[in-house]
Amino acid sequence: MSSTAARVHVLRSDILGPGGLASTTTMPLFAYGTLQILEVVRTLIGRVPHTRPGELDDWICAPLPFRPYPGLVPRPGIRTVGLTFTDLTPTEWMRLDRFEDPDYSLELVTLNDGTEAWVYAWQLEVSPGTWNCREFIVRHLAEYLERCRDWLSRDGD
Repeated sequence: MSSTAARVHVLRSDILGPGGLASTTTMPLFAYGTLQILEVVRTLIGRVPHTRPGELDDWICAPLPFRPYPGLVPRPGIRTVGLTFTDLTPTEWMRLDRFEDPDYSLELVTLNDGTEAWVYAWQLEVSPGTWNCREFIVRHLAEYLERCRDWLSRDGD
């Protein structure tokens, strides 16, 4: 199951819960790229939310042209492994959404364990192959964390 959705907004009760910013529970987020690196998440929202392993069939975590981070696109027969965040607050959801590239769209997917979760799906072309998280950590993580800190200083949240 997959449905395309507009980005997170305070009125998105399907993501933030019926209370909007006052909600105590939100929908899970499946992270497959840089957000599965807990240091990145801690830098962006100030904590590491509760996570559990997640898998999504028929999608690939693909490298993107001229970007160090990946995009998730449909690809039959491929399994993507990541983390599922199960206790993001509405404020954290909105911060992560502001951080994500505008060329992603939020899609509701069903993970292999039956959990419905939102995922940032890439809408443009991808490069061949599969994105390598270990390579990203070695080659790009320090600079990426600095980029995250710079973004936070401008975010105005």
